[in-house]
Amino acid sequence: MPHNSACLLQTVGTAIAYVETHASKDVMQKVVENVYTYITRSFRPSPVFVYGASGAGKTRMGWHMYQALSRASDAEMLVGYTFLQPHRHPLDVDSQDVELDKARREALAARKDNVVQKLKAAGADGAKDRVTAAAARALAKALLSNNQRQELQRGPLSKQPYSALLLQWGTAVRLQAKQENAADLPVCLIVHIDEFQKSAWETANMVRAIIKANDKNYSEGVIAVPVLTGLSTTETDKFLTGEFVTGTKSRSVQLHYFDPRSDAAKQVAVNSFESVATGLELTSRDIDNEPLLLMLFEDIGGWTLGLVRFGGTLAMHAKDQGCRPADVNMANLENSLDTSIAEDYESSGTDLEKGLGLGSSGWPKLLLLLMAPFKVRHSCCAPVHVSVCVCVCVCVGVRLTKCSCIL
Repeated sequence: MPHNSACLLQTVGTAIAYVETHASKDVMQKVVENVYTYITRSFRPSPVFVYGASGAGKTRMGWHMYQALSRASDAEMLVGYTFLQPHRHPLDVDSQDVELDKARREALAARKDNVVQKLKAAGADGAKDRVTAAAARALAKALLSNNQRQELQRGPLSKQPYSALLLQWGTAVRLQAKQENAADLPVCLIVHIDEFQKSAWETANMVRAIIKANDKNYSEGVIAVPVLTGLSTTETDKFLTGEFVTGTKSRSVQLHYFDPRSDAAKQVAVNSFESVATGLELTSRDIDNEPLLLMLFEDIGGWTLGLVRFGGTLAMHAKDQGCRPADVNMANLENSLDTSIAEDYESSGTDLEKGLGLGSSGWPKLLLLLMAPFKVRHSCCAPVHVSVCVCVCVCVGVRLTKCSCIL
């Protein structure tokens, strides 16, 4: 799992207690529905997309969902979890499959072309199945590389097809379970595919490979559910429509920032503080009662990553200065917070500096401005939270959009 850093201090992200949201509950419900509709009605599990702005907490949500489902006393199923990023696990194309390799490279260069269509246009036989097989091999390698038993990566399992690996994974989950009736319970294997928008075509093929593996393992009660987290579903979902993947329909959940002044937002900061500081205490009331601390907290605008950095950086300064959180030097705290956030988006800052010819000194402040939502009021409706999105990949513009991403 990724790390959350507070300046020079590194903290494992899972050490920070998770704050539930409506979106996280919705995702869990959709995963559970996938399993039971598959078992009771033979409906193929639908890929669950979780999309939202950068730093909203999408990656962490996948791990939390696994933990929550594992702990649920009323859940009549067992759960496994694996994590991968498709741009780090490219499709395992057979070097001898010249047609497929050429079509893949051409499609990736064009970004928007469908490789299957290219192969069919060229008269290639079994185009879809060949692409799916390459995706399955990539998934198998990713699964084995995540396994804590290193010998599995080199032993007989490394030669088995993906469906067989999933089945053996499900068997291992049942053997490790404490329930007396574990052998009779369905097993939900969460395949968390993160940053899917970076490799839309590869991700779509991986989803199809997972669906085909499920078809083979149906009678064993082992179901793999793809949960995809990223910025935008547009490209990936396009590849999942029509004949590319049949018999299933994706489900989407948008992950928003926290309400800027909410107790939940304060709790994220408090949880991050507690994961870094030992022997010190921070409460929501402490934030409310210190004007400068409250002002800095509100400047973050409910941005999840900013709240995590705020709590961790505050803890580090309180420890270094040997004082209460409310007594830290606020100017130093703000500078450290800005620096830690800028480090997370260093590549974006470089792009912006080149594109606009701006110096880097104002980049941290601009980041907070860009990512923090603000209210706009229409005369005919209630206030709506939006955020400014700056795109610097091709041109620079300002948009009001529900998906605020820095490219």
